[in-house]
Amino acid sequence: MLNEEEIAVLYLRSGYMKFLMFFRIITSSFAIALIFTMECYQKKFLAHKSMKLLMDCHAFWTLILCIAILIDHSMNAITYFSAKVPTDILQTTSQCLPRRLLGAVALYGSVSSMLAMAMERRAASINAATYERAGRSSGYLHALIHLTIVCLLSGIVWLTYGYPSRTPHCTIVTPKGLTELNVINLVLFLMEISTILIFWTLLRRNKKMLSEAKFKITLTQSHWISHLLRYQLTENIRMLKLFLPVVGSHTSITVAGLMGYFCYQLIQPGPEYYPMFEDTINIVYMQGVFMPIIFFFRYRLPVLQLLRESNNVMMRGSSPQIVLLVTILLVDTRTSYRKGVNCSFISMVTELQAAEIYFNSDYLRILVHIRIATASSGVILMCTMEFYRNKFVAHKSLKLLMTWHALWTLLYCSSILIDSVLLVITDYSATVPEDILLTSAQCLRRRLPDALALYGSVTSMFAMALERRSASLNLATYERTGATGGYVYVAFHLVIVTIFGIVMGSTYEYPTRTPHCSVVTPRGLPKLNIVNICLLSMEIATIIIFAILLRGNQKILSTTKFNINLTERYQLTENIRMLKLFLPVVGSHTTITVAGLVAFFFYQLTGLGPEYYPMFESTINFVYMQGVFMPIIFLFRYRQERNRERDLFSSNEPSGATFESRYKDVIQKGW
Repeated sequence: MLNEEEIAVLYLRSGYMKFLMFFRIITSSFAIALIFTMECYQKKFLAHKSMKLLMDCHAFWTLILCIAILIDHSMNAITYFSAKVPTDILQTTSQCLPRRLLGAVALYGSVSSMLAMAMERRAASINAATYERAGRSSGYLHALIHLTIVCLLSGIVWLTYGYPSRTPHCTIVTPKGLTELNVINLVLFLMEISTILIFWTLLRRNKKMLSEAKFKITLTQSHWISHLLRYQLTENIRMLKLFLPVVGSHTSITVAGLMGYFCYQLIQPGPEYYPMFEDTINIVYMQGVFMPIIFFFRYRLPVLQLLRESNNVMMRGSSPQIVLLVTILLVDTRTSYRKGVNCSFISMVTELQAAEIYFNSDYLRILVHIRIATASSGVILMCTMEFYRNKFVAHKSLKLLMTWHALWTLLYCSSILIDSVLLVITDYSATVPEDILLTSAQCLRRRLPDALALYGSVTSMFAMALERRSASLNLATYERTGATGGYVYVAFHLVIVTIFGIVMGSTYEYPTRTPHCSVVTPRGLPKLNIVNICLLSMEIATIIIFAILLRGNQKILSTTKFNINLTERYQLTENIRMLKLFLPVVGSHTTITVAGLVAFFFYQLTGLGPEYYPMFESTINFVYMQGVFMPIIFLFRYRQERNRERDLFSSNEPSGATFESRYKDVIQKGW
């Protein structure tokens, strides 16, 4: 059995553990965004008051579970990447309990609230004649029962939570409370199985009763089912069909985790691997992803069916000659627009055609959800990186420019996140394609922050290259200078951002409404082409300057090692350190920016369908991903530097023959 330090080394060096942390951070962020989006449309969810109350409880517990996962693993990531020695990641029982108890409470609430909904549906099926006139009393009763279960199970966890020693990763199940948690997990397993069986049995029973159009005869009821009873049965079937996929997804992920837990208890590969195993199987928080997607899909299904039926009715009411004439007219108009003008994007097609393309595009929905997940990750990682800004040792001017670059990147990720969430809200609330159309003024408010952040990100990186060039040219005096040079470069890059922003804002206009906003519009296309050429030139110049400076500084340090004074030698070493640190960051930024710009110019040359340009721009414009790459690169480089210093300090002996000989060699080199 491994001791504390060996277990800490095992977890700190585990690539799988780091991947698992970031995966759970990304997916929980995505789930939080989806749950908030779902809650925006709570009023459109038609159901009995008791059912809506229990549904709100389930959504609340799922949200709390996702937030607990996000906070816990963000703290773990910060601890892992800031640890100087492996023992820094070890945590005590008192530290783990607040972080894991919240997740355990939310887990028990999610499972028990689902069982409460099953019991509520059972009551609605049994009392079909009178249930529709009942108020929330049944909902409050079921909510009280499930809260009692949550308090009871959570109290057991709180009282039995404890580790015999420090642990590198917190878990819900601990050695002290293993027996009690086994009983709790068995109870959760039975509750999940009961829930899915109740829903399935009720759906089958209600369908049978409605198809036979009969009901249990009592002294006060007729043989045939009344209209009220028929309505209640139909409503029961609708709700059961709606919730059965949700219950199925929740049961699948919960039961799969519990089965994995029981298998682990039987096999018992080793207690040091259990925390990693628990995070692998405990994916109940993914209900925050599955549930909103299922509800949105089920909400859109009847709407699309209604639209198709309406279109069929309209077509059946029109003569074939009129339908054919309208089709030929639309195709001819679209073709003539394409041949007449080379590139005018959305104006080449009618509003309705463009709206139908984007309204029915599954690719765009997938793309928007990917951008939500990645932008959320970028915001979290950028905020995490800012916590360690004080540990970043560099010249004042470079730190100032680095702060501005981080600010632009954070603004970019936030803008993409907000815009994508608004797109999801608009898409799932639209009943007809015309509902997603936006005006130029609406698009400008959404895309101007994106454009400014893009220009700021590119120009601030270029300003950092110029600042490093000044540091390389003024080796003897640069270290004694303050942040004056940095303020000059900040002002320089802000002037460029302002000019580009004014050009973009003054020329931003669509000839008609558009279903999807883009940075480049038909009116501003010529001027934005010039702006994009400038951005491309600055990106290429930035990476070339960094590469030349690194090579030049290394050459000077190696060829004139003993012909320069200590100040210049220090500045050369510092330049090399900074250039090596920033070169991967500059490389990632240049790669994603140049790739997007080259794809944009290629689109202009090929002359593809203009109605697809906004979707194409959202596909190639992923400069905001710098908010993901940059923190990861910096944290990785920071860890490398800390490990190198630790190895250096451990090899340096403060006394003895080795130290004396090394000391004499250094003194003699100085002569």
